[in-house]
Amino acid sequence: MEAVCIGFVFIGYILLRLMLGHHRTPTMRDKKKHQDYINQVTNKEYTDVLPKLEKALLNTPESAICWLLKVACHLGLREYHQAILYADKARNIDDNLYEIYYYKALAYFHLSFFEEALAEFNKAIWYSREQCSDAFYYKGLLLLKYRENENACRVFEKAIKLGHEKANNALLRLRNNILAIE
Repeated sequence: MEAVCIGFVFIGYILLRLMLGHHRTPTMRDKKKHQDYINQVTNKEYTDVLPKLEKALLNTPESAICWLLKVACHLGLREYHQAILYADKARNIDDNLYEIYYYKALAYFHLSFFEEALAEFNKAIWYSREQCSDAFYYKGLLLLKYRENENACRVFEKAIKLGHEKANNALLRLRNNILAIE
């Protein structure tokens, strides 16, 4: 009987915490708090938002979202070494954001560090629960570079299932090339 009462109290406690929003992570709260910055980065206003992010990071240096937005800005400005540095800082705060790995992989890709890029794209795919079509697309491109055509076809097909249009074009070209060679 006591065990049943304790069970009801525990379930009530969990439900109360869920209703009050205590299940939200600091990163979830940061996304809501910094929505204006997210919109500016989405609109590619990189030079405008960078000083604001610097100021925000002075107040909240443990904001993985602010560091992630800095990564996106530096990628947009083609400052790839800076993007890698800030991606590492964001990862040290919250290592569950797949965007961190995706952006870092893009920076490596543009710097022609293809092995590192492939490893980071794999992490982005894993942390996104295989929902990041862009990571699949770029992974397919890297596999083509390593002449792993069959694996690239499978990866492009996964990207296509997620709605990636460029992957469809790449797969068609790849299949036409394979057919022309055979």
